[in-house]
Amino acid sequence: GSTVQVLVEHFSLDELRQRAFAFVQDMKEMEKRNLDFFGLEPVQREELSRSWSLFKAITEGVAPVAEELDWDEMARWKADCTLPTSYEEVEVCEEFRKLVASRFALYLGDGIHLHLDRERAHDMLATLNKKDSLVRVAVKEVQVFFPAAVLEGGCGFVDLPGLGDTDVHCFGETTEGLKNARVVMVVLNKGLSEDKQTLALLDTAGITRRILLDDGIQIVFVTNRELHQDLTLSQIPGADEEKMRATIRAKSLSSWRSALKMLNGRLKASNEAISEDEVQAIAEKAEFRCVYPLAHTSFAVNAAHAYTNEGAAEAICRTSNFYWLLGVLDSMNRERHMRELEGLVRTRLPAIHEELASSLDGVRPSHEDYDPIPASMSS
Repeated sequence: GSTVQVLVEHFSLDELRQRAFAFVQDMKEMEKRNLDFFGLEPVQREELSRSWSLFKAITEGVAPVAEELDWDEMARWKADCTLPTSYEEVEVCEEFRKLVASRFALYLGDGIHLHLDRERAHDMLATLNKKDSLVRVAVKEVQVFFPAAVLEGGCGFVDLPGLGDTDVHCFGETTEGLKNARVVMVVLNKGLSEDKQTLALLDTAGITRRILLDDGIQIVFVTNRELHQDLTLSQIPGADEEKMRATIRAKSLSSWRSALKMLNGRLKASNEAISEDEVQAIAEKAEFRCVYPLAHTSFAVNAAHAYTNEGAAEAICRTSNFYWLLGVLDSMNRERHMRELEGLVRTRLPAIHEELASSLDGVRPSHEDYDPIPASMSS
């Protein structure tokens, strides 16, 4: 369609109860292992903080917080109440009951001014994602339908919270989103060699494993060179910047190869490891590109400026890598169509053929039912 649409899906009451009950399960596991909060590993403390914050939000309507939980406060709270023994016993507070009373909410733009519809959708998403809001905990999924040619083939983007967000739920959302992705586009401030947190997240979310075991997932590393850089338009297509791009790619590839090798070493215990040559080949398949979005946009949306500075516009568009990015999306669209055609040829058409063949079983033409062809016509 030609209208911006925002479809918001809320969790059901049962799903909210199950999410809140995760905290109870974490506490039971701690008691079983005779541990207190400070005896946990840092990652386990973060997970417990997230589950505690979520439990309080769903059962008491307390807005989720970004800080690590106060163990003394939680211990006092636990002493004054009885934890549910199953998720069905979790009491969802009235605020959340009202929020999820309607499972879906659909917002439509007016379809007249696309840029205004886009701004309204942006403002709505910002409201839904406020850190101190209960609404963001109630929302299960948000789908934005945008009339853009690059998305016509069924390709879609999933915008994840990222790594720099201090909110206790964002890391969990990012990890969960990565688990279901078929293509992961990692946006970096610098190179991968300077971003150990991203490598750790890809490992934690199982992305590195899926890539190593050839699960059909693709990964693209994109470095935005305009972040925290004092680059001028004339420097972007220059020799010094070209050398920097080559350096970033070489270092990033080395870090990615090392991450794959480390994981492959751990997989030897389960006999899932592959050869070093295969690891090298997989590492080489990853894309490492530097992009210059502001420089590209300055010419792409200003035809008069591009016309009067034709040489600079051509050089920027050649090195900005945005045409390459659009090519990646177009390739994904074509791949999706090919998968659909393959499914049609391999599955659906043979099934239709079998249905038709079975419906014709026992049916034989009887020539006696027809008048013979006149001799004048048979010649």
